[in-house]
Amino acid sequence: LTERFARDHSDARTGYLEALESSRYHALLDALHGLDADLPLTRKASKRATAFLPGAVGNAYGDLRRAVEVAEHTDLGPGRDRALHAARKKAKRARYAAEAAEPVLGKSARRLAKKIKKVQGLLGEHQDSVVARQFLRELGASGHLVGCNGFTYGLWYAEERQAARDAETALRPAWRKASKGRYHRWTGV
Repeated sequence: LTERFARDHSDARTGYLEALESSRYHALLDALHGLDADLPLTRKASKRATAFLPGAVGNAYGDLRRAVEVAEHTDLGPGRDRALHAARKKAKRARYAAEAAEPVLGKSARRLAKKIKKVQGLLGEHQDSVVARQFLRELGASGHLVGCNGFTYGLWYAEERQAARDAETALRPAWRKASKGRYHRWTGV
């Protein structure tokens, strides 16, 4: 593990140092510095925040709700893992939308963000397990090819699989709470 991570770290460090020195990165910085002088605003920018934000948060929340429904109806396996990861990304978007609306909309947005944060955390735990299990399979297979015993990786894999199951089990009641009307009714969804 130490050798593998040292090699990965070295490769990643080389890559990001090259990226920070690239002309593409400097062009991005120049574009960002010029952006504030001439912001490309849409018609929605002229709306009052209290009129616009509930719908924007509602759209993000609705996307999350649909993603969770898809995941719930997907059979166990890689397809479900992908569906739960998609739901995690939607949860992040919905949470950040609610958090961004909090200064204008107050307690309602804060309460919704808090409930979604719990859902997002559980989806994150699940995704961490998916990634860890893939990595453990790779380590076990490469170790086997050079004559190492992969038993420990198998045990670790089983622990990660259980962690994913635990996260999914906890997700159901967390989502039931987050999807109660009192938390999102104000969004119009």
